[in-house]
Amino acid sequence: MIYIINQFYGQRREHLKRELAEYLFSCGFEVTVLTGKNGEKGLKKKEISYINILRISNSSFDGGIVKKLISYITFVIGAFFRILFFEKGSIIVVSSQPFLVARCVTLLKKMKRFRVLYNIQDLFPDIMYSKNISKGTIVYRLMKRVQKKTIDNSDVVITISKSMADLVMTRYSVNASKLRIIENWGNTKIEEEIKRRKKPRNAKGKRLRLIYAGNLGISHEIDTIFECLELISNSNIKHDVEFRIIGFGYNYNILKSKCESRCFGFVHFYDPLSDDELANVFAESDLALIISTKTARGSMVPSKF
Repeated sequence: MIYIINQFYGQRREHLKRELAEYLFSCGFEVTVLTGKNGEKGLKKKEISYINILRISNSSFDGGIVKKLISYITFVIGAFFRILFFEKGSIIVVSSQPFLVARCVTLLKKMKRFRVLYNIQDLFPDIMYSKNISKGTIVYRLMKRVQKKTIDNSDVVITISKSMADLVMTRYSVNASKLRIIENWGNTKIEEEIKRRKKPRNAKGKRLRLIYAGNLGISHEIDTIFECLELISNSNIKHDVEFRIIGFGYNYNILKSKCESRCFGFVHFYDPLSDDELANVFAESDLALIISTKTARGSMVPSKF
């Protein structure tokens, strides 16, 4: 049995784990996914099909930092008790979202004879340091210790970039033989839709279409993009540009509020779209932006990169 553990699955934030589960099933493996409801009460606690899905009734992730923290904690607690009943000798693919769940798995590893593949998407607490949170704080030191224990007790540590692998080796003294670099893959429907529309659209007399899609969290820098939007707004080309921002996150809400206060008519904000809708919007666009910060290098990687 292969178990995949991630707080989000098949919802607006996560297509990677769904595609991984489907691929493993196509290879002949029995796959069970442990995920969260994240406040969506209409979802079933258990779905038994070709891929078994178990959902924890954790609270909603939408809202401020406190709501997100409560959502994390309720998922971690629920996950721990579910993992106790996993089949012995199973392979566990566990994500760092949230990383405390990976620690739960490694705590039970010996008793349950698990083989643990730890997939780091965001490296905590290092990503906090990139936001100028002191390394000397109790919270930082405690999280660093938990992360070290998790990495040490995992059989394989998967990072999503070479810079992240280098950071893990340097700060957590991990042998390179234990690390695997598997970059996040794109939404295949976007690629298929763009290939299907082989001819570039005729730009004559049409607006330049820009797009940003995905999370805009605290590690995604938005000051530069807002300055650019101001330059466009104060120029005579603002009627020739259309910018769509599709996503969620802390800085998404800040940027949206700032743009609305300045009445930037050429900038449009959208909640996350379905895979088909997103593929269509990407295919219609001329340029797509990637946003990050230099200080977060290695501790996170922009998904669209």
